[in-house]
Amino acid sequence: MAVLWMDDPSFYTSLTPRYEFVGGPVSINGGAGRFGSAAWVAIGNNASQLRKTVAVTSGTATVALSIKIANIAPGTIIAFMDSGNVQVDLRMSASTGTLFVTRNGTQIGATSTNNLLANVWYRIEFQTNIDPSSGTIEVRVNGTSTGWIPITNNLNTRATGNSSFNQIALFAPQAGSVPGITANDLVLTDSNSPNAGFLGDKRCYLLTPASDSSVAWTPVFASWVASTAYAFGAQILDSNGNVQRCSTAGTSGSGSHPTWATTGGTVTSDGATLKWNCVGTGTNPGVHNWMAVSENPSDGDSSYNQDSTPGDTDLFAHTTLPVGVKNLVAVDNVVYARKDDAGTRTIQSVMKSGSTQVGATNLNLSTSYVFNDFIQGFDPNTSSSWTTSGVNALLVGYKEIA
Repeated sequence: MAVLWMDDPSFYTSLTPRYEFVGGPVSINGGAGRFGSAAWVAIGNNASQLRKTVAVTSGTATVALSIKIANIAPGTIIAFMDSGNVQVDLRMSASTGTLFVTRNGTQIGATSTNNLLANVWYRIEFQTNIDPSSGTIEVRVNGTSTGWIPITNNLNTRATGNSSFNQIALFAPQAGSVPGITANDLVLTDSNSPNAGFLGDKRCYLLTPASDSSVAWTPVFASWVASTAYAFGAQILDSNGNVQRCSTAGTSGSGSHPTWATTGGTVTSDGATLKWNCVGTGTNPGVHNWMAVSENPSDGDSSYNQDSTPGDTDLFAHTTLPVGVKNLVAVDNVVYARKDDAGTRTIQSVMKSGSTQVGATNLNLSTSYVFNDFIQGFDPNTSSSWTTSGVNALLVGYKEIA
């Protein structure tokens, strides 16, 4: 597996289910991303940080991030960590916007001659190999290391007793600075082919379930309730047996339910500001499993699919990639699930390409919702890099194990 982690905050509103440490004022802004999508925003002191534990399969890794900085100020942009301790990190200087790398505070290698400018989007790639004597660093910005930090060998890049890392961290402005970091499109790769090292400019696309392929689980939807605040994306089952999704947040009317639109894609007004969109296509599109797991963001227990029979599997076709997308790196099937009984419940995230179905490591569920990411750096049906047609034809879903 060459892609160890990939993420973009376009499908969740809370950081804690995705990252085990969220420090300081780091939030998600729904329209701040590089192409108008969501982005992480970090404003504050050196407590502002996102930290993710990863399963590392080699000593060399590359973190890539799209980033914009409102005010040039000192701080850390990306750090490789060993169980909470910094090994090496990429920092920005006080006011010039130049970049340099440190071994937990001690600079190694040269300072860049180029500098970052305020309020400009950059694609930054930071590669390192952690070793006490033959470590390496390289930093590329917008695809080149010229003027930034060229490959530098024979360094001590190890600050702990281990020649490895198991965490990455984003953002850590120094105390007293307010740089205003906005970022998205995060990709972490190791040194294994086919997708390793420097990948150049990349973007994450969110594709959601759009139709049932084969389903065995049971869809469950909440009912409409008067005088209730509904968040964007929340779903209910209306009185006609159709699924309605909140398209504009607000509070429902105090009397009886509104007269529901019965054609997929049409809108119903409810209360002063609340609006619902009828999910599906055609007249009275009804209830289907894909509808319960395609809302963005997830609405938790308002709509979901449930099952208690081992072996039962749901597979979905999904929305397609935009025209012109190419040079694909990886696909991440993200499942958000919990159990609602006292017994052991285990599921598996699955993908099916052509006639080949593959599954992730089994996930033991808790009573709280957790994310499970199943990242595939190649098409399992061809054992080659993903193509646009291969991704568009891919089926995604989950399987009850126990």
